[in-house]
Amino acid sequence: MTRKTSVQQSVVRVTTIDWRKADRLRSSLSVSYVLQTSQGTIRGRSRTTNFGGGGLRFPIRQRVEVGTPCQLSLRLPGRSKPLTLLGRVSWCTSVASKPALPHEVAIAFSGQVSNRPMFRAYCQFVATQLLMKYLP
Repeated sequence: MTRKTSVQQSVVRVTTIDWRKADRLRSSLSVSYVLQTSQGTIRGRSRTTNFGGGGLRFPIRQRVEVGTPCQLSLRLPGRSKPLTLLGRVSWCTSVASKPALPHEVAIAFSGQVSNRPMFRAYCQFVATQLLMKYLP
């Protein structure tokens, strides 16, 4: 085996990320959402139960299908304007203990972020929150 071949083989790696293992931060952030379901548009407001680099989770009134497109308007502390982010429902579950908001959804941010500066601001917020969580 030549040196060039061994270097090429050591550089080619495939890494997968298991988002379920990604660190989540519990926080109640104000979120407005627009879900584009097969039955029409659902609009509402809620508060996050947790969030991370790949998406966030919040309670809603109605059940929605996995894969439903979602536009979020997320209010972050210290920002005068909300962030607009795009994603899809990755799961929806019933929450019997909350009759006013009997379902909870997880929204995974899409790879095609239409507003990169806003997504970058969200990522910076998450990174800062994670640092504050682990630093003394």
